[in-house]
Order: sequence, then structure tokens, then C-alpha cells
Amino acid sequence: MLAFLENLNQVTHFVSIGKREVDLIEKEAIRLKAFLSKPRGTTKAETASVIRAAQRFADAHTNRVGRYKTVTLWQLVILITCLEAYLQDVLVAAASVDPELMSDSEQNAHYVDVVAAASLEELAKGMRVRWARNWLRNGGPHGWIKRLKKMGARGFPSDLGDRLALWRDVRHAVVHAAGVIDEAFVKRHPTVGKKAGDRLSAASSDVKKLIEATKDFLDPTEEFFLKRYPALIYTAPPEPVARGLAGVDKSGTVTRG
Repeated sequence: MLAFLENLNQVTHFVSIGKREVDLIEKEAIRLKAFLSKPRGTTKAETASVIRAAQRFADAHTNRVGRYKTVTLWQLVILITCLEAYLQDVLVAAASVDPELMSDSEQNAHYVDVVAAASLEELAKGMRVRWARNWLRNGGPHGWIKRLKKMGARGFPSDLGDRLALWRDVRHAVVHAAGVIDEAFVKRHPTVGKKAGDRLSAASSDVKKLIEATKDFLDPTEEFFLKRYPALIYTAPPEPVARGLAGVDKSGTVTRG
């Protein structure tokens, strides 16, 4: 949980990088406006200087907008990855105090793992990690929420599975296809308004939406686990870490809550 908050804090550096590109675009636009406002004649040399200035601005604008969009898109990739890592860690921690969670996992320790383990606890932890990873792979966000509800967790918004599934599929497209979506993505997320072969882009509003979805998932999840397994309280913050997500301004910038 603390690792998630620290990762979230580091993601804010990407916001600063993106803002820097926007600020530079504004400064270059101001310089171009000042240059164009100066009185000049209509000689070929003067006309050529205006064309060069406009071309430099257009090139710089294209490059900076591209960098801004790339940084913003990768914020989504990192955030949804951190959320999965958080859930995996929580499941591993819960299984360490409640072996019944893994009663149906049918896991076996291979001989090579047994002889390589420094202790029985290390061996058991490795099995818990494998179980948690399989738990996460099964059904995606919709499966996570369904199983958490079956365990007793409450308070998830009805559309949360769809929202998280979108960002998880965005991550898959970015990491495995450089942001180019396929027909399967289009079928799963028709409201995105894209067609197969389109390249994904992102705005700060998308980052804010993912942060809101993350908070909607973290609050009830952490509340459930800490109530069900009080022993975890001693190794976790006394309040839901999702409260650290409270400070999100309109631009999508995260501040500590």
C-alpha cells in the first residue's frame, strides 16, 4: 500500500514533464506572435524569414504535442500497472494470515523450488505470489470485483469493472502494439470511438478518469481487507491509502491528500 502511494507520487513527475511541453508551446507562440507583429516589407528575403519562422513553430509544436501525448498515455500505463501490483500485494499479505484463501488453488511446490528455498516461509511466499498472479489473470477487473464481492467486499460502483477494463486494455495496446488498437479492442470498448488500426492518444482528463476509477476500487478493497484481517493493520497505514488520491485538480494533476 505504501509502495502504491510512493509510485503514485512519482507518476506526478510525468505531469510536470507534460506541463513543461505545454508551457514551451505557449512561449514559442508568444515569440512567433511578437515576430509577426513587427513591421516589415514584402521583399523575398523578408517573406522567406516569415515562412521559416512559421515552419520552425509548426515543427516545434508538432514535436512538443507528440511528447505531451506520449507522456500522458504512459501515465495511464503506469497507473493501471501500479493498481494491479497493489492488489497482488494485498492478496499475498491476506493469504499469509488466512491460508484458507488459497485452499482451492491446487498449487504444488516443485522439487527445485523446495531445495532452492532458504526457508519454509520463503517457499510459502513464492506460492502465495503465484496464486495471487493467477487470481489477477482470471477475468480481469470484472473478475476481480466479482470475486471480491463474493468474499464480502462492498461499495464498488456498478460501472467500475468496465472503466478499469478499458485502461487495462489501453495498457496492453500500448505495451504490445505501440498504442495501435485491434478489432478485439474496438468490440470491447465501442464507446471509445476508434476503429481497428487507429493509434491511441490520451489527455489529462483521461488520467483523471483513471485516478477516479482507482480510488473507487481502492477504498472499498482496502476497507474490506483491513476489517477482515486486522493483523494487516500493523503493516499498513491506519487509513485507506486511497485517501491519498483525494487531491486531483481539474488538469489531472495529483496532489497528496
